[in-house]
Amino acid sequence: MLRQLIILPIIGFAIVSFTSFCAYKFALKGTPQTVTLDTKKILQDFILDAANSQMQGEELDSYVSAYTRNLENITEELARQENLIILPSSAVIAGDIDITAQVEQLIKKGYGNKGEVK
Repeated sequence: MLRQLIILPIIGFAIVSFTSFCAYKFALKGTPQTVTLDTKKILQDFILDAANSQMQGEELDSYVSAYTRNLENITEELARQENLIILPSSAVIAGDIDITAQVEQLIKKGYGNKGEVK
């Protein structure tokens, strides 16, 4: 009985705190916008660039790792800064905004190394 009296207020406080946090977060940023990213196109372009380069071995491995990390950083920062939910374009039939060109431009400009997106 005593245990239930202690646990119930803690659970109630956790629920109220979580609900307040969600309300605060969505009140500040509003409802996230859903956009699409053509991951197939981005990967095809990357594979062509890598195939046309003279890189091999560890240099190529490093290039692939850096590209992957940059792409991940860019999409995470865009989602955070612009309040976006990014879906692969193959998962959406119609109606969403495609940000593939914007992401490709950011990659070409070298953004994503430290998570910065402008």
